[in-house]
Amino acid sequence: MSTTINLSSSDYEDFLRCLTNLKDLCTDVDIRSGLIRQRTNDNNAIFEFDLSPLIHETSLPVSDLKHKLDIFKIFVGQEVQIDSDDVYFSFSDQYSSIKFKKPLLDFLDNKFIPDTELEAIITVPDNSLILDYSLLQIITDRIRTVTQGFNTPTIQISFDGEMAKMSSITQSQEESAIFVSGLITNIPIERSGSSMSINPFTIDHDDDIKLEMYRDNNNLLNKFSTTIGQITIKMYSKSLLRAETED
Repeated sequence: MSTTINLSSSDYEDFLRCLTNLKDLCTDVDIRSGLIRQRTNDNNAIFEFDLSPLIHETSLPVSDLKHKLDIFKIFVGQEVQIDSDDVYFSFSDQYSSIKFKKPLLDFLDNKFIPDTELEAIITVPDNSLILDYSLLQIITDRIRTVTQGFNTPTIQISFDGEMAKMSSITQSQEESAIFVSGLITNIPIERSGSSMSINPFTIDHDDDIKLEMYRDNNNLLNKFSTTIGQITIKMYSKSLLRAETED
């Protein structure tokens, strides 16, 4: 079955922004029926991009994403046509066309996660929502800059009763930052903390990042949502809730 998609220059740039978010986190991208849903290479997060407003039900498995992105970017600023069949896909504009053979899905490092598998991963007990908060873009920009400067892959969320805060600290513990504090939890949480992957906080996005945090015994399920243009982005991660003692 063959399909043809025509993207305006702005829609094509949004499409590439989504792929660029994954270039350092995933080796490959497996777009199935307009949807990306896959684990990062370190298995610390699941990313889901609903590209269907742009490419409808098109499937595009892309191997070696980081290197192919450099090729895809030659079409930036142009109206782009994407053609796909069972064996090949191609990108073209008014000047040029580049054709790629689709990789075998079994050989992709980052495979598409079906609905049933995702539901098993993100199932949490009823009434377990402990935090519902929207992170302003100014805050996520600061998280990106500070954690890069601190060379740390995580941020800390600390709980004390009905209050929580998000912070970061260097490995030497000589430098630290508090990004937001005074967050009010839905239910009281004993003095505790959790180290969360920075990946969902530091992606390129247009809106606030909405964080919903659920507790399942000593584990936290963290759900994130935001947008790029018409594209809805969802992210999921898990982290361990550990008890903390008084300073």
